[in-house]
Amino acid sequence: MVLVDESSLFRCMIAGVLAVDPGVRLVASVDRGARALQILGQQPVNVILLDDRSAARDGLLLLSRIKADFADIRIILLRSPFDQSLVHSSLLGVPCNDDADMGIRALHSAASDSLRKPLVVGLLAPGEPLARDLLAKVHGVGRSAPVQRVSGPDSRPSSPDSSNQRPSSLPRPSAVFSLASDLRPPLPRSRPPIAPTALPVAAPTAPLPRSRPPAAPTALPVATPAAPLPRSRPPAAPSAFSTPASVAGPSGTPGPTVFSGIPPFRATRVQALAIGCSTGGPEALTTVIRDLPAACTLPIFVVQHMPPFFTTSFAAQLARDTRRTCREAQNGETVVPGVCYLAPGGFHLSVCFTLGRLTLKLDQGPEENFCRPSVDVLFRSVAACFGPSLLAAVLTGMGRDGVLGAQVITRRGGRVVVQDEASSVVWGMPGAVVQAGLASDILPLTQIGARLGELIAAPLPRFS
Repeated sequence: MVLVDESSLFRCMIAGVLAVDPGVRLVASVDRGARALQILGQQPVNVILLDDRSAARDGLLLLSRIKADFADIRIILLRSPFDQSLVHSSLLGVPCNDDADMGIRALHSAASDSLRKPLVVGLLAPGEPLARDLLAKVHGVGRSAPVQRVSGPDSRPSSPDSSNQRPSSLPRPSAVFSLASDLRPPLPRSRPPIAPTALPVAAPTAPLPRSRPPAAPTALPVATPAAPLPRSRPPAAPSAFSTPASVAGPSGTPGPTVFSGIPPFRATRVQALAIGCSTGGPEALTTVIRDLPAACTLPIFVVQHMPPFFTTSFAAQLARDTRRTCREAQNGETVVPGVCYLAPGGFHLSVCFTLGRLTLKLDQGPEENFCRPSVDVLFRSVAACFGPSLLAAVLTGMGRDGVLGAQVITRRGGRVVVQDEASSVVWGMPGAVVQAGLASDILPLTQIGARLGELIAAPLPRFS
């Protein structure tokens, strides 16, 4: 493992945490990404702990070299205590420019996991919850890399920041923390939540004068009753997804196409796809969505455990890499077919019916499984809306988020496809679904997109 952090104090603290675990070997502790690149060519390394302040300076260079020459190395990003600093890099002591911002965002998209550094350095001391969380992430990410650890008598730290003295044991973490476990307390988002639209209040009409007596009724001819209006024909069952409805524009012109959905008991094919992932998820999610058939125009709902301020740029990157419409979900917006909606960092995403239309809801309710957004919250809501016409996928990730939601999906007749252990960065979330007996398919990452396409195109099974 290599540690990259500009702060010598944090390097000492993190090295002390790693030094007490005999299963972790710190090869080098440096202050710049360029120096880390020199180490990578000399020592076998499987994990890099990278501070976002260092990433702001030469993160793009480090990322490009890792992708080109060291594709098997996993990155754990050490985030600033202030999430705003990830957007305004001048707060990191770096000139505010697009390159620095892009370096941080690109590195976070490529990172297998992340950890927020504490405001108080003492909270990172060995034995503290944050230190146990760090070791859990290091072990979880390191197990998926080809080189498990650097060993041998010649493997010594290249920096005096590391320590060679290692006590024999360290209390193991009592629980596995997911990527969102360090989002406490959540920082406010840069944009305020969407306020409900104020409806105009009609002015009260003037009361009718009471001075006149009521006029005598005039005999009117009895009109012939009109023929009853024809009742509208129920919509036909969809071929692969429900027929989109059109919303009228302000002047009566056709507006954007929206997804109206059909009752689950009438659906003959899959209507929606929901995906949950965490550690290693950005790369896995890109692969799965890119491998979906081009004819698939279902709405896709995604929860990727990611801190605030990153999901907007990640959605844009996902759109570029998959050539599909992908965007960060907005509170109250109507679901449109063919769009991939990504839950914003720090907000739960759920889907609900509002006035006969499917809409998105964002909230900052309590964390579930130490996560916000939570896969369980999304899965429960889409299972209620789509029932047996829902298809879900659980990809690589640490923890158990998603298993309770998968139970609800399978109870209502939906199916859950999971990523296998061999291709997962961490087989926590998909493994929990498999152990609960809820997985309909267990597949390598490269086969999941094609399998989802087959299930989307096939008719739903009918039960008598």
